[in-house]
Amino acid sequence: MLRNPRTPLKNKMKKQTALKHKPKNSGLTILETILTITIGVTAAAFMTLTAIAGIKSIRDEKKSERLHANATHIVETFTYLVKQGKTISVPDTSTLTITLPDFSTKTITLSGNRLTVAGEPVTSNDVRISQITFTKLARSVRMSFTLATPDGQKTFSATTTSAERNIL
Repeated sequence: MLRNPRTPLKNKMKKQTALKHKPKNSGLTILETILTITIGVTAAAFMTLTAIAGIKSIRDEKKSERLHANATHIVETFTYLVKQGKTISVPDTSTLTITLPDFSTKTITLSGNRLTVAGEPVTSNDVRISQITFTKLARSVRMSFTLATPDGQKTFSATTTSAERNIL
């Protein structure tokens, strides 16, 4: 049997080829790294902006809740005092004077930016009253007011009428 003279040459070429073509190192290229960082930063920025928008929305909702809670308290206090009153007078449009059955008087008035009853504040510190009007009707009293947050961004207006109690 004759030996093929190319056989050793093939083996030699295989060795050289193996040396020239080294396998790729596992890992990321610079382009892949930059792309990964860009996607990560974009995702983080999106999540941060979403969280900030959510926090602002919650704060706005809490401001509205505070306005409504104060308005409810004002209306309940007004209604209670009018129902308890023996005589009611409106000396000017921003003052209501109520004489109770024990002959004590309660005056509801605007003092600065706060509503007071007999000198005591009815509204909280984080709410201001920008306008209040009392109107004496035949057997009732109407009150209109506007509440606002200290920064003036949120407002709430209400009008209520309360009937005097029947005195026999």
